[in-house]
Amino acid sequence: MMRLIHKQNIALFFYACVLLFIGSSCSKDSGPTPGEDSKVASTEVLVQLVNENNERIAGEATIIISRKRPDINMLVPRTHAVVSEGELPYKIFVETEARITVLKKGYNPVYKDVVLKPDVKTVPIVLTPKTGLTVLSYNVKDGFEWKNKENMERFTTWVSQLDPDVIVFQELVSFKHGDLSALAKTYGHDFSVLLKEDGYPTGITSKQEIENIERVFITSKFSPYRVHGYINAETSGLNIFAVHFSSQSNDLVLQEAEHVIAQAKMKTTNGPVLISGDFNSISPVDEQLLGSKFWTASMKKYRPARVPFDYRTMNLFEDSGFKDAVTLNGNTFYKASFPTRSDYLAADFLGFRLDYSYLSDMLSQQCDYAEILQDPYTNLASDHYPFLMHFAVK
Repeated sequence: MMRLIHKQNIALFFYACVLLFIGSSCSKDSGPTPGEDSKVASTEVLVQLVNENNERIAGEATIIISRKRPDINMLVPRTHAVVSEGELPYKIFVETEARITVLKKGYNPVYKDVVLKPDVKTVPIVLTPKTGLTVLSYNVKDGFEWKNKENMERFTTWVSQLDPDVIVFQELVSFKHGDLSALAKTYGHDFSVLLKEDGYPTGITSKQEIENIERVFITSKFSPYRVHGYINAETSGLNIFAVHFSSQSNDLVLQEAEHVIAQAKMKTTNGPVLISGDFNSISPVDEQLLGSKFWTASMKKYRPARVPFDYRTMNLFEDSGFKDAVTLNGNTFYKASFPTRSDYLAADFLGFRLDYSYLSDMLSQQCDYAEILQDPYTNLASDHYPFLMHFAVK
């Protein structure tokens, strides 16, 4: 977890929120509305949830509409709605590039990138009944702020609707083994493993048994700080590396990555491998997505201890044969995973993608959904956004 120390005044905070995230915490928001004297006409587009036979699917579902920022290739959530009748009306005033994400219990998660035009009246989103495997990875900020009961109850309510088969945690601060087991049972996971009971441990919870557990600690000459370490374990047909790389040193992160990649490569001969967590690194892929806006004065302002950034760690992963899940399935948009709205964001500060999931080649071929989830709950629950994946495995 990276700390931001903000001394900006309240007015500037709300100004930044208006610029970047206006409406993201509302139940329904159709984007910026022209003034009362405006002659611009709006068009209503109906988002419909349907099955493969084009029949509407009713029942509670979450629809998130993220729009591309007009000045940069970055998705910004604009609408979050919980619907019950299988449809959501959405007003547009100009042609709009958007991503429509749908999360519904009992169905596979899905997103659809669309261009909404005045002549488009209906946008069908096809849902398929839950199959395969859904995995959530989440840095929960100091163990839900040191095991705050209300924070954990809110998490249980939110995650129960996602119904993931496996969760990979980072920063389970102050958790004991029994604490994680008890939390996991509140959302239907009977199995759990915690790296350690001090520091900033990673953890895994699962609906299925967790086997062949290895708790690994890495020492380093580069830093006096204790390294987080990682868990390697098998569950639900996956070999999982639950990682949280150092926030203290680029050299230390590189050493940790080299170790994890070497170990993970040896596991690929036995089946699909997932490396997931907080990498505390930035990827050259994101610079490609954002272009010239990626390196800004704000990045140097907010992360002075880690400037200059280098891509050595993420280049290792890019060259390793493992696949960056967020780049699969034709994704061409940037989403930051840190910080959330719980921290300060300025208009010229685009945030970072510090949280990643890298997949072995076999697993990447089974991944049909991977997305950083930005919604009213995750805006405030942690300083990192979670990462959700779906794998079409039998």
